[in-house]
Amino acid sequence: MNRETRKSSTSFAAARPGAPVRDPRRVVAFAVRRHAGWLAGRALTAASYGEHDRSADLTARAVRRGPDGVERLVKVWCRTILSDRPPAGPALAGPGHGGRPDIDRLPVPARWAARVVAAAAARDRAMLRALVGAVPEEEVDVHLACLLRLAVAAVVARDDDTCL
Repeated sequence: MNRETRKSSTSFAAARPGAPVRDPRRVVAFAVRRHAGWLAGRALTAASYGEHDRSADLTARAVRRGPDGVERLVKVWCRTILSDRPPAGPALAGPGHGGRPDIDRLPVPARWAARVVAAAAARDRAMLRALVGAVPEEEVDVHLACLLRLAVAAVVARDDDTCL
């Protein structure tokens, strides 16, 4: 066995020609997003059943996953809020965007939640990511709690409509 054959046989890509070489960072990011999505669903279910301590614990576990985890929480809860409803587009974006003029009177977490839902409805990934990234680290829990309340209200309203 010559030197070139030995070198190529030790490399994974050379051992399996045409096989994709996965970047470990992308694999980890995918796992974080997937696990955070699972945690978001569990937290929403717990909050819907009134198990607020369990919901807070599951949310905190997803937040510990980092910005990707927080973004996944937001996406899952926004999908829950927007499911079975027509997209509102910029209706919640604020006074300069044809939205409600009184949005500036709302508390900061409620304004943030309204803008996040509007960005999700408009499928504006860049705005969604910017809104999630703009929240100071010490206020993430308060902002997420506001969004979770909206998602729970959507679930309860949907269940009430279904049961009637």
